[in-house]
Amino acid sequence: MLSFIPEPKSSDDYLKHKPSPEESASFFSSVTWWWLKSLMWKGSRRVLSHDDLYDINYEDKSEVTSIRFQKEWDKEVKRSGLVFVQGQSNKQSQKRREPSLVLALFRAYGLDIITGGFYKLCYDILIFVNPLILRLMIAYIHDKKEQAWNGYFYAVTMFFVALLLSLVYQQYFNSTSTTGMRIRTSLICAIYKK
Repeated sequence: MLSFIPEPKSSDDYLKHKPSPEESASFFSSVTWWWLKSLMWKGSRRVLSHDDLYDINYEDKSEVTSIRFQKEWDKEVKRSGLVFVQGQSNKQSQKRREPSLVLALFRAYGLDIITGGFYKLCYDILIFVNPLILRLMIAYIHDKKEQAWNGYFYAVTMFFVALLLSLVYQQYFNSTSTTGMRIRTSLICAIYKK
């Protein structure tokens, strides 16, 4: 029979948990995104549905990110209370400073931001390696006296540097995107909490 209104799902359907394999993935699996292979395989065979997707990671849930930020924001508000500042006439005066949102965000997500910066630094360093190896390869081609294995070594090294460059860039992009999402989520929660 044709029905234009879908059958309502039972409460059991909403309570099904499908944890993300990213949380339990090994280092190799995380770096190469191997933990996504089953989802990619399903997606290559058929159109994915909502039931095929994994639950959101624990660290990315709005409850977790909002508590993480709120704890640091409360500390920042407490620190911004009355601060004694040495005046020009050597008298102590009371000065109130505004709480710093940037400082609270850095305290909550600083390690994530630094991790993204580290990946970017590695990427920027690696981007200069292939032209240096290419220069050595060109010198190898012009010098007929060099051993053949040097050319193979340069070619294989260029391949692995390009592979490493790709892996580092993907980790950088994932790290900064995830950190940005967490910061945005915690700020939205803080705004709507007011």
